[in-house]
Amino acid sequence: MRRVLNILQGCHSAYDVIDKDAVYNCTGQPRPEDVQNILDSMLNDEYSVALDYISKIKNNHGLALQDIITSLLEFVNAIDFPDQTRIFIIDKMSDIEYKLGNGASERTQLSALIGAFKVAVELAA
Repeated sequence: MRRVLNILQGCHSAYDVIDKDAVYNCTGQPRPEDVQNILDSMLNDEYSVALDYISKIKNNHGLALQDIITSLLEFVNAIDFPDQTRIFIIDKMSDIEYKLGNGASERTQLSALIGAFKVAVELAA
C-alpha cells in the first residue's frame, strides 16, 4: 500500500493528469504494448532488425533490460510453444537476468535474449 501511495505522489508531482502512461513513466516499467511489440519482433523479425527495434524502444522509454525480461515472462507463458521450447526460453531468460544482476553489459545480454528467442523458434518448428 505504501508503494502505491509513493507512486501516486510521484505522479502527482510530475504530471497534471495521472493516467496509465504517467504511472508507467514514473515507475520506469515497460508498458504491456511495448513488451508485446518486443516479443513480436524477437519472434518474427530478423536478428539485426529486432536488435535495433528493441534498442530504440529501450532508449526512447528509458527501460532497463531486466524490467523487460521480468515483464516478458507473462507473455512467454501465453505463447503456444511446446513445453521443451518454453523451458528453454525461461532458462535462458533466467541466465540473462542473473548476468545482468552481476554487471554484464545490457547490449550483450539483449543480443543473447534475441538469440535465445531465435533458437526457440527453430526448436518449435
